[in-house]
Amino acid sequence: MVSVGIISTGDEIIPFSEVPPTGKIRDINAIALAGLIRRSQARPVDYGIVSDRKEIFMPVLERAVRENDIVLFSGGSSVGVRDLGEQAIADLGPPGILVHGVALKPGKPVIIGLSGQVPVFGLPGHPVSAMVCFDLFVRPAIDRLSGRNTGHLPEPSLVARLDRNINSAAGRRDLIRVRLRQQDNIWTAEPVLGKSGSISTLSRAHGYFIIPESSQGTSQGTLITVYLYS
Repeated sequence: MVSVGIISTGDEIIPFSEVPPTGKIRDINAIALAGLIRRSQARPVDYGIVSDRKEIFMPVLERAVRENDIVLFSGGSSVGVRDLGEQAIADLGPPGILVHGVALKPGKPVIIGLSGQVPVFGLPGHPVSAMVCFDLFVRPAIDRLSGRNTGHLPEPSLVARLDRNINSAAGRRDLIRVRLRQQDNIWTAEPVLGKSGSISTLSRAHGYFIIPESSQGTSQGTLITVYLYS
């Protein structure tokens, strides 16, 4: 069974079981990612919450790479003084960073790299962005290492009619979460809007549809393919 190491980074993060004081936030990503890993028929290995100071973060990252088939860390993937994800993957050794940033919303600052034969993913700190990047990038890697080749999008899916206009920026792929309802024997998709830091937009949604890079939005009444959260 493929083992996947999970590291949560950031001095502002505390265990999800604790009440956060001012300036702190609960670590939702570790427990959510562990669930997604188990659903992908892999084994999660939690390395806990690690400071985003390089001298503390790097030894934990190196250990996770030695002990697992895939390593994920959440936070530290965007561009900032305290965000060391890019530098950390580069310091692990060749081949190093393969991708830093994609034309995707949510999930733009994802980092994808290799340390020897071990894929290393720097996922965004915002929970929704981290979960989206898991589905699109990490799950296919787990499938490939497990000897499965199930494609890049989760199944099952269904066709629904969009119930409102949704705008999008050209040149960027948007994943829009939706809630489904059946009306006159037709599935209708209602967008679940909200920021990528709000995991409630996932809990309220039944799935998502994709607005491609070539489009500036999708009009009300359009038939869309909704990929269901299983």
